Amino acid sequence: MLITRCQLKFNNIMNSRGGSFALLCLFLMLVASLQAAGLTLYSYQDDQGQTIVVDSLERVPEQYRDSARQNFIPSFRTGRTPVRPSSPETPAANDNRVIVIAAPETSAERGNRPVVVEPIEEILPPDPALASAAAILSKIKKVVDNNELLYGLTLRFTIRHPAVQHQHLTNLIELRNLPDPKQLVWIEPNDWAVETSLLIERLRSIQFTVSSWFETGSGALLTTLPTLVEAAKRHTALIERRLKELEAADLARREKELADRKKKRRLKNNK
Repeated sequence: MLITRCQLKFNNIMNSRGGSFALLCLFLMLVASLQAAGLTLYSYQDDQGQTIVVDSLERVPEQYRDSARQNFIPSFRTGRTPVRPSSPETPAANDNRVIVIAAPETSAERGNRPVVVEPIEEILPPDPALASAAAILSKIKKVVDNNELLYGLTLRFTIRHPAVQHQHLTNLIELRNLPDPKQLVWIEPNDWAVETSLLIERLRSIQFTVSSWFETGSGALLTTLPTLVEAAKRHTALIERRLKELEAADLARREKELADRKKKRRLKNNK
């Protein structure tokens, strides 16, 4: 009886002039109630593999109800203060709060916070002539070692052996390609080039002597060459020590120049 009365009353409202307005009010009340309590939906897949979403379990066909998935959409109420959970990766199971992850701090939010920038350490390059001198010294050592190898090959074979002849020609080419140390331009003048030029002339004299021994087939190569090579080694060690002294002096010069520059800047800033 009560249901029949409600149906009659509803039909009277719909047939009246304010029926449309009443229907609108009823729809808004329904939406408001859904927003307040949230919305429960059900989804299932039919025989064709399509996913279908409905708002009631009764609307799911019986053959799919056992596999239907229930999804709850919480309400989004205004005026709620966003919160940040203690562990964003594992929120509470019944937590319907709106989670807001804080964005990285922007430059505007940092304001006028001072930024400390460390100055780049000033470095003065070494004297370029040092690298060229080291390259010349390396070539000189190679010529001296080749002369020692030449003696070993002659001792094992004979002065006419092709391997000995080839080693002698190799030494001649190495000597011909040696740069002139007197062409080096130093920041601080020194006599390293003079000593090195004397050593190169000694090595050329050794090669000239070896060439004459090859022409005559003299056995003096085996008796005299070791002495000449030993003298060349001592001279090479001398110019190598001298070059190390120049490197140390150049480092001290650069450190002093840097210290003087820093001192001048401090005095200028204090004025």
